[in-house]
Amino acid sequence: MEQSHIHSKPAVNTEKNVYDTFARIISDIANPLLIPVWVVLATGLIMDIPSLRLGLITVSAGIFFTLIPFGVVMYQLKNGKIGSLDVPDRKNRSRLFVYSIMSTTVGSLLIFLLSFSNYQFLATVSVVFLLNPIIAYFLNLVYKISIHTAAVSTAGILFIMLQGSVAGIGIPVLGFSLFMLLVLLPLMFWARYRLGIHTIPELVWGSTAGIVLTLVISGVMQTIL
Repeated sequence: MEQSHIHSKPAVNTEKNVYDTFARIISDIANPLLIPVWVVLATGLIMDIPSLRLGLITVSAGIFFTLIPFGVVMYQLKNGKIGSLDVPDRKNRSRLFVYSIMSTTVGSLLIFLLSFSNYQFLATVSVVFLLNPIIAYFLNLVYKISIHTAAVSTAGILFIMLQGSVAGIGIPVLGFSLFMLLVLLPLMFWARYRLGIHTIPELVWGSTAGIVLTLVISGVMQTIL
């Protein structure tokens, strides 16, 4: 008498899937292509920039900081030049940096022209989001760093510095900046490490570069403006 063999599907590790999904959500919400738009819009609202001008500034940021670079990434992915949206290979990242910098240059110039006369801090923000990727490109030639942790730390430092530039904005902005640095940044460390995109040193160097470069560039720009 033959024994029947029941082929069962392997058990799914639900806990692992939940953690991976949460890590992906954190990684996508605070994507380096999105953070500049959030920062520009939030800064404009805090500085009470007129709606029409702020709309032009935000649209410029959305097109040149987010849509065009993301379109390039999707094109490269579709044509097999990169393996995933995370672009884990350092050499492939260098090529994408070049395209992103070209687009960001146009966006930063537009935002600078729309803000430098009356809203100097926003002009400073535009320069930070231009020079940081340029410097990150050269760093990437020799060592892979996390652009996600760099972007989050950049945003946190910019909001801290915004408090010193705009009178009367109070505790909420400080609280938000501390949330970025003390809550979102550690979560991003965990998410990118959990997804296997970066090592701990790459995450640390990314956040360190974001903090140091933002402090230096902002300090120089505020002296000039």
